[in-house]
Formats: sequence, C-alpha cells, structure tokens
Amino acid sequence: MNKLITGAIIMAAVIAANVVFADTTDLLPIGDKDGISIAKYPVTNAEYARFVKATSHPAPRYWKGGEFPNGKERHPVLWVSYDDARAYCEWLGKKDAAHAYRLPTEDEWEAAAGETPTDAKFNFNGVVASHYMKENPKRLVTFVHPKSALKGKSMPLDEVISIGSDGRHVRGWVNHRDYTGFIYTDLFKELSETGGYTMPVDAYPETKSACGALDMWGNCWEWTCTEIVAKNGAERGNVVNAIKGGSWYANRNSCFTSFRGEGRRPSGCYNTVGFRVVAVRTAATKAVSETFTRIAEIEVHPEWLERYLEAARTVGAESVAKEDGVTCIFPMQQKEHPNIIRIVEIYRDEAAYKAHLASPHFRAYKEGTPHMIKSLKLVPMRPLDESGMKHIFNKQK
Repeated sequence: MNKLITGAIIMAAVIAANVVFADTTDLLPIGDKDGISIAKYPVTNAEYARFVKATSHPAPRYWKGGEFPNGKERHPVLWVSYDDARAYCEWLGKKDAAHAYRLPTEDEWEAAAGETPTDAKFNFNGVVASHYMKENPKRLVTFVHPKSALKGKSMPLDEVISIGSDGRHVRGWVNHRDYTGFIYTDLFKELSETGGYTMPVDAYPETKSACGALDMWGNCWEWTCTEIVAKNGAERGNVVNAIKGGSWYANRNSCFTSFRGEGRRPSGCYNTVGFRVVAVRTAATKAVSETFTRIAEIEVHPEWLERYLEAARTVGAESVAKEDGVTCIFPMQQKEHPNIIRIVEIYRDEAAYKAHLASPHFRAYKEGTPHMIKSLKLVPMRPLDESGMKHIFNKQK
C-alpha cells in the first residue's frame, strides 16, 4: 500500500500560457487511456540539466561539475531515483496549466509500448559487446571487483566475452557467483562512471511502439509508479517500483514488453535506469484525485499467513481510527484460498493518502511485512457513484 497512481500524480500549478516544451516531451495518446498521454522519448540529459539549473536539484553522479558528459545531450539521463523523477514531473507541471505530470503505471507503459516485434532493433548488451569486440577484441581488461576470483588479473577482451552468431546472446557478461565476467572489469567500470553505453533517444527511428513512441525497448530501464514484489536480481522478494524496457546492460529478452518482475528501490539511483513522463489532462486528473480508491491484490506466503493477517488488521483498524482522511482500509481473504488477500482502500483525497504513507502505523506495516508477501498488485479504481459512498458507510453505523 505505497505510492501508486494518485499518489504519483503531481498536480500542475496554474502558470502562464504559451508553454514551450523541449522536443523530447512530445506527447502521444495511450490507446484507450482517456486523457493520458506519454512522452515520445525518455527524459534526456539536456532536459534534466534544465531542471537541475532551474531548481538547484542535485545532478546525477556521473555528471562532472554539474555537467553531463560531452556529446550525450540527447542520451537518456541515468542515475536518477524515483523521487528525483517525481521532482522533475512536479517542475514540468508548473510549466503547463493543462496537464499534471507523473510517471506511468506499469499497465500504462505496457499499453503505450505494445508487443515488442521479434525483429526490433534497439540498444542492449549484445550491441555493447559487439561494439567493443569490433573496436579492439585484444584489448586487455582487468578484473577490479574486490571479491572477484580473478581480482587484479588482466586478459584480452575476447577471452572474457563472446557473442553468438545472431549477435543477440553474450557469454561472459556476468558471473555473480565469483564476480567474474565483463561487468567486473575496469572497462565496464569506466563505462558505467561516464553514464553507460547509452545512445541518443532517437537512434532507432524505425523501432516504434504501439503509440508511436521511440526508445521504449533497450537503452535504459524506465521507472513506473507501480509497486511490485520483485522476482529478479538483488531486489528479489522485496516491494519495489517496477521498471520496464530493459537497458544497455540487459540481455535482449529482458527488454521486451512482456518481461515483468524487475524493480528497484525508489530511493536508489542506478546506472541503467532513467524515466519518461506521462501527462494527464488537468480536468481528468481532478476527476480521479478527489477520492483515491484502489484494491490491493496480495498473495501471502502460507507460513506467514497468521502474522500477516494480524498486521493487516492492525494497520486497517488504526488507520481508520486515527486518520480523518482514511475512509476505509478493509482487508479480506478468499474462503477457499485464505492466503489470497484483497484490501479495499478509500482515502478522502491525495493529501490524505500521502499523510497515511507517513503515519507510524503504516510505516510499521510497510517495514514488517515484505518478507511475508509473495506477490502484490495495486489496482486503481474509480467509483461509479461517488456521491452514494457516504450512504453505504452511514448504513453500517
């Protein structure tokens, strides 16, 4: 029960008309998502630099002296946390009275992307490996990770990595068991520290998504405002924000729209993760932000069921009793499958929802239950008859 759609919406301030946007903030409608559009490209270094200059927000760590690497103005910005991306959305919203800006949900991102064509061209680790192997396959690289079984040893690049005949499968890219492979070499470290092997966001103009957006597959992962229980990598088993689209570091299959389960901590910054924005027409945003309603779909590990039910009951009861803005947090479990939980959440408005996130009883729930949860999906809902809601709750008195 953490940051999702309404909690991620940054309401636009009413500022002057005649708004001028950077070219990479061209907006494209998302299928049947009425009033919601997505940026044609991910946010670039040049765009983010304007935000940093205007707000004195900290620059990403790979920028030197507050300046992005030379020649990378149209590359996607990296090393930005979820919170950094939200701050950018807030700043962007102040320039446009007609829209509120936020990060996409996972469903919105997938709807905008559509199915990944099997022959799609984009930037992934096969492209990176091919570049260096073509440039100088005999270049010596040194293993530098302190835990590497080969620490301090140097060898030719073509003895570290190889590429399949189709150019899509890279061997020797990583070995987490003994910290060997390309990503533990000085060459990769140098690459990462200068912003990764990214490309301009319009490097593959022929590879368009379902809505016409570019660069949705490969180059950089993109933040979403949907929380999941991660199924992959170091975050596996933890509640994180879903990321989509793969990156220059990822294998090809990880870049496909259908690939799910990848996520990152919202406070973290990563050398493979950037973002693109969605815009919600202000009128549409107002309609859904007056009352924030959703259903949490949770599957609990059976061995933790009783402990989880206790935690869910406690946070639900305390939230309703202590927070004026919480109308309902009502946990339920399926009769036939008692470890399948549904929680109906209704908040007075966005401000009440944000206040709930900061409450001590919610923080205790949040910190005490991640290991109990096998899967989590937060489904935003819209009341069909909001005016009738008060009658429902009055009837229960």
